[in-house]
Amino acid sequence: MPLKALQENVVRFFKKGPQSTPALPLLEVSCFGNPEKTLQGELLVHLRQCGWMAIQEMGYQQEPGERRNLDIVVLAKDEVPSRPLCIIELKHYSANQGSTAPLTGGMERDFGLDRPNVPLMQVGVYTVVTNVAARSSPYVDGVYRFLNTYCGKQVGTPTKFATELANWKSKGQWNDPVAIGLTPTQSFTDDQGRLVSGYLEFFVGIRKTGDPASFREWALGKWSGCDGGDAGTPEFRSIWLFGIEHGDSDYEGSELDDTDTTNSIERQSAYNYNRNAFKLLAAVHGYSVEEWPTFAEKYQPFVHGSRGFFKGNIYPYPCLTVADWSAEAQVESGFVEKASYLDWCRHHRLAVVRKWADEHLPELIICTGIGHVNEFARAFTGGLSSTFVRHAYAPSKYLHHQVYDGRLVVVIPHLSGSRWSHEHLQEVGEFIAAQRRLLSKQNG
Repeated sequence: MPLKALQENVVRFFKKGPQSTPALPLLEVSCFGNPEKTLQGELLVHLRQCGWMAIQEMGYQQEPGERRNLDIVVLAKDEVPSRPLCIIELKHYSANQGSTAPLTGGMERDFGLDRPNVPLMQVGVYTVVTNVAARSSPYVDGVYRFLNTYCGKQVGTPTKFATELANWKSKGQWNDPVAIGLTPTQSFTDDQGRLVSGYLEFFVGIRKTGDPASFREWALGKWSGCDGGDAGTPEFRSIWLFGIEHGDSDYEGSELDDTDTTNSIERQSAYNYNRNAFKLLAAVHGYSVEEWPTFAEKYQPFVHGSRGFFKGNIYPYPCLTVADWSAEAQVESGFVEKASYLDWCRHHRLAVVRKWADEHLPELIICTGIGHVNEFARAFTGGLSSTFVRHAYAPSKYLHHQVYDGRLVVVIPHLSGSRWSHEHLQEVGEFIAAQRRLLSKQNG
């Protein structure tokens, strides 16, 4: 297996040391200049000497204007043109600088970046300089820039590197085995005649990855993460109901009928979120909330093939809870942390959702999730939540609303759970209906 052999050669680099001439302790290599770049270069030479076709700092551009370099790319030798076999991303930090958190944080960011759809090997190096005298001469960068900058100020002490990196590893999915180890204690004499002692701890693992580029393409595709319905046109405008993301199922019916592909009222009504949505929409259309079955049967909201209603989410990937981010989600998306995924969506996905609204011109957009008013603002208005008007429909209960580009946008609390009474649904529905009438008069 090429990947297994490649990983073994990388681990050997740390256990046996670089194959440079003259031979240098790996500890000394990690104290030269910029340790991360120096270690990358030495690892590159080592891999080439082991017979791998490896290049450093290969340029990569996934989206226009977003370019970056890949630390090391190992190519398949027997193919023309050469095909990337594996990407190696290396991060370095030291006990003389602080804890392992910046190291694992950097590795997480690497995992979340765009890259070709090939295996990713992540390498983390943590230098521990345990003994070095302070410089007698004034500070200068010098050959041992890292040593001079950090190691005369704080002596590296033994850490819980193995435990902390194992905990970080458990958050993702990896091909076995993953190597976590340390070099023997090493010593060298620097250019000032100081004796320097210490060791390196290392992590080498191949990440299980999906296809981040395809995921991003899907996430920006039209109606990804949406239930559907009739998005409408500028001539026949619809009502949109948008949530945050598909969440934990609150299904309360009998066994789901997988043959029901129309999103029927019967199927939808098995969910509390949808029943509350029907009640709210019934009130918007002049019904009492208790008459929601009559309203739903007449208007068929969100049923495939019906007219006038569309249902979607501003974020595409389904999660059990707002905080949830499963191992499967990490692999499929390429984002280790949900915060990174959401940040990417805010910069890319929300602008796409706004284009949908600009194209189809819904007359009313009801957004569910009062704590996400900023995201809804970016998706459906000029991008500023401060332009919303706050309205209290009951003591300590409120919604936000504004008219933007001829459409009424209302942000209300989430519709799941038991937080909504019939009285409050009726009150909010009638308020929205009044705002629609006012907007209709203004539009003539």
